[in-house]
Amino acid sequence: MLKDKYNELLKTLDLSLRTEYLMPYADARIYLLREDKLNFSYGGNKLRLALELLDDISKSDFDTVISYGSPESNFNRIMADLCEYLGLECYILSSLSKEELPLFTKKDRKLCMNEILTQKAGAKRLFCEKSEVKEKLIKMFEELKEKGKRPYYIYGSFDGTGNDDLLQNAYFKVGKELFKKSSDYDNIVLAYGTGMSFEGLLKAKKALDSKIGLIGISVARDRSYTDEVSNTRIISEYIGEKYGSINENIKKLILDMDSKYNVALDPVYTGKAFFGLLSEIDKHNIEGKTLFIHTGGLPIYLDFIEEYKKSGVCL
Repeated sequence: MLKDKYNELLKTLDLSLRTEYLMPYADARIYLLREDKLNFSYGGNKLRLALELLDDISKSDFDTVISYGSPESNFNRIMADLCEYLGLECYILSSLSKEELPLFTKKDRKLCMNEILTQKAGAKRLFCEKSEVKEKLIKMFEELKEKGKRPYYIYGSFDGTGNDDLLQNAYFKVGKELFKKSSDYDNIVLAYGTGMSFEGLLKAKKALDSKIGLIGISVARDRSYTDEVSNTRIISEYIGEKYGSINENIKKLILDMDSKYNVALDPVYTGKAFFGLLSEIDKHNIEGKTLFIHTGGLPIYLDFIEEYKKSGVCL
């Protein structure tokens, strides 16, 4: 039954690769892969990742999904929407610091857009301290099984490992299309968060022995890495103070891209990564035909615009 529902869902989705020319910039010509245009739950690269997990879930008799991530997570939004569509119960565990926990568990706290959307989809959110994630997951599994439920954890084991190959497979498939013609692009650039999309692309690049450069702009932590032989890099100098923090230059870029090109970049992933791309072009570290993968994040962009309006600045 679940497999049938999953197959019916796939028939409604357009997962084709939408690429378009964006603009010339210094020594580069920038193209976009519009993953933000995928037609389910505001799209984004997380939709492809989540579908790989749902394919795995649909092969067995699971009836409950436990997802994990920050309250602002795009992945959790998509997983909640997919679970609602397929009739699966969905729980979302978010870990916070000891200082953050009292603030996020207040009943009158203002929710971000992704939280509102996961709540609308019927997902149940739980919070814990970062040091208690494994303990909390084990307890959740025990309680759900006592109720007769058959839970599935998105990251496989309680240590957060086990499903990497499944998640990476989504962009291995995409990469097989992008890297098969070396004349199409000189570089492919994307935001680097958990790394699942990047690693999937890297597998495809190696499998096809492609000379196209693959560049990840880290948005969360230092993952600096350069392999000149395979023309692969991860750049970490645009993270800023921390994950989710941006400076005034990135804010201006986000607003400019919306008004000039009708492209909505979010302040956590795509805005920071696109700023990094332009900065690397300015430094002559990136040249030629460059494909930027727009990994989505519209709800986070909408939160940014709402906060910007509150600042009293006229858009």
